[in-house]
Amino acid sequence: MVVEDRLGVSIENKQVGGDAYQISEDHLRKQMSGGLNEYSLVSCSVYASIIHTNENLYYDLKRLEHLDLSRPYWSQGFNEAVEYKGAQFMATGAALLSPYRLAFVTFFNREMFDAANTPYPYEAVRNHEWTLDYQYSLVERFYKDVNGNQKGDADDIFGFMSNNDMIGVDPYWSACDLRILDRNADGEYEYAVDTERLGLAIDKILHLYYDSPGSWPVPGKSSDGEQKDIAKKFSESGAAMVTLRLIEVEGEYMKDMKADRGIVPIPMLDADQSGYKSYVHDQLTVLAVPNTSKTEEELSMLGAVLEALASESYKYVTPAYYELALKAKYSNDPESIEMLDLITENIFLDPGVIYTKAIESVHQKLRTCIGAKAKIMTTFKQNKPLTTAIQKLNEGLDETIATYS
Repeated sequence: MVVEDRLGVSIENKQVGGDAYQISEDHLRKQMSGGLNEYSLVSCSVYASIIHTNENLYYDLKRLEHLDLSRPYWSQGFNEAVEYKGAQFMATGAALLSPYRLAFVTFFNREMFDAANTPYPYEAVRNHEWTLDYQYSLVERFYKDVNGNQKGDADDIFGFMSNNDMIGVDPYWSACDLRILDRNADGEYEYAVDTERLGLAIDKILHLYYDSPGSWPVPGKSSDGEQKDIAKKFSESGAAMVTLRLIEVEGEYMKDMKADRGIVPIPMLDADQSGYKSYVHDQLTVLAVPNTSKTEEELSMLGAVLEALASESYKYVTPAYYELALKAKYSNDPESIEMLDLITENIFLDPGVIYTKAIESVHQKLRTCIGAKAKIMTTFKQNKPLTTAIQKLNEGLDETIATYS
């Protein structure tokens, strides 16, 4: 409403249901082919939309008058990941809440830690000791064989609980400082997976998930349904530590959780790592301008609208959500607030995750390894199909940029 009043525009939100790919594949392609201009802006899931930038479906945001993506209300980490040779087709930041809500963290049950005479992980985080091995050293002390059948199952109480074959595995790419795509001297994307470091990470993740009765690996469900199952178990004090997205604090289970909980980052690979890094689910929402028969006047106005949406949200919406909801309402102690800042200030967005569907879905193959309890390192070695896919990505972006010359 503020933006409408400030700029004299009318904002109508037309929600498009169904598959996330529909925005690009159904709506914008039809708009382009028919010479139509029904949509001024789009708000969409990045992984399902950014792969279509090489079809010239989206306008180069760097060319919009009044829009300054260097401002603090735009995500600079995202800009760094997706800016390509001076062009950028999507952006995210304060105008959207998903950069916070979809960040993965480690929640822990403070009362279970107290009962086990175990210090909260806060000091380990501050001392640069919060690693996969450190987390593993904790999990067994919380395990209780509730039904007495001498095997871990859903009735028992665990030290650690997480999904083992879907989105719950993804955070380790960032947390363990594992890169998928980097840049060459010409600013083009190139494969950057360090298979030796990745192999070490897989060993440690498998150890955490499967080598202690205190860990409970949870298979994925349709539409990430296992995330709610984990949240429910955690809210009932059935697990001392869990890996979940921040959005779960808004859900029916953790919102009404009786036991006090704390929050820390996903553990590092080892203490030699430079610092903690946070991962945001590849469903991250972005804003973009459809490249559909727009006049210079409309493009100029859209730059102003995007800038105003982000700047006004930075002043009002983000503080209301981040400071009042996440910190004041959903956090139980001052240390969690400190950790929340550490987590959100160290979000790392890898182009290899953002462009995952264009490069053989490399980051999803880690899910397969952990789910299968197998160290399948050949999966991550550079091969001809992967090289071709990355080359095609670069060439497609080059061709799109060339249309502005």
